[in-house]
Parts: sequence; C-alpha cells; structure tokens
Amino acid sequence: MKKLIFWTKRALVMALSLLAITTTSFAANDGDPEMIAILRTAVDELNDECPQELDDDLILNKVYLSNNRMVYDFLTDDETLGGLILLKELSSEEFEALMLKGMTEGNDEILLLMAVCVEADYGLEFKLSNQRRTNSLSIILTQYDLMNELENYDLDEILTEFILEYM
Repeated sequence: MKKLIFWTKRALVMALSLLAITTTSFAANDGDPEMIAILRTAVDELNDECPQELDDDLILNKVYLSNNRMVYDFLTDDETLGGLILLKELSSEEFEALMLKGMTEGNDEILLLMAVCVEADYGLEFKLSNQRRTNSLSIILTQYDLMNELENYDLDEILTEFILEYM
C-alpha cells in the first residue's frame, strides 16, 4: 500500500517557516491568508500527482479547497465504501475519533497540516465515492475537531523536529 502524501515538500517547508514565527493559539479567526496560500500551494502540487493509486481499491482522485475545507477526493470499490458507510452509520462520533487516531498516530506531517488548517480557519474533508460515483461518503473534520485533536500533542516539539529535518 502506497503512503498517502498529505502535502508536498515545498508546502511543508512554507508551513514550517510560518508556523515557526507565529504563535499558534488555535483560536477561531477569519483565516490567516498566508496559511490559506500554503493550502492552495499544497493542493496545486498534490493535484499534479493525481490520480494516485494508494492501494488496489483506493485512488486519490484530486484535492481541492471548498467551503473552508481541504477536500481529499477518493475513489474506491463498492465493498470498501459499503463497509465504511456501515461503520459511520453505527456511530458517527466514534468513527470520526477512530479516523483521527488512525491519521495522526505516528504521522507528524498530518499534525502540521492540521495546524495550518486551523490557522487558515479550514477543516478537512475526505470524500470517498465508488468508481461509478453512484454512492459516496464524506468524513468532515471541522476546524474545532482539528483544534481539539491538536491539544493532545506538543506541536512545538514536532515543529522543532521538522525544522531540523527539512531546513
């Protein structure tokens, strides 16, 4: 299985530079224009690599910004999509918590993306559709969901490690 790349190196370096010089308070705001520009750069560069086959049954089709969210649009098979829809219907809150845990566990890059999204006043959305686009599922993580998750991590330490690694 190919690892999902949430950002490009160029966008990550831009984000590291700005996050290093800003105080990350994670308060609701009107969106930092520099952080929104970083998201746009990441989207443009990620789309240059799309579609990306991540697994036999998972393709990253495109990435875009919409309704104050960074949206990852995936195509998958009917069986996988049906299983995810069933899980979400059983317990939407538990499903989203499981999704956040799976995304963030051991993945500092996604934590930095989440920090940039919060500063830009954006959330994340993962849209999964079957190949024929007759059935779909959206998993939406609001800016507040991301803020709450980030409180579990020492972002200063993560930021320092990334600055040392990338700069």
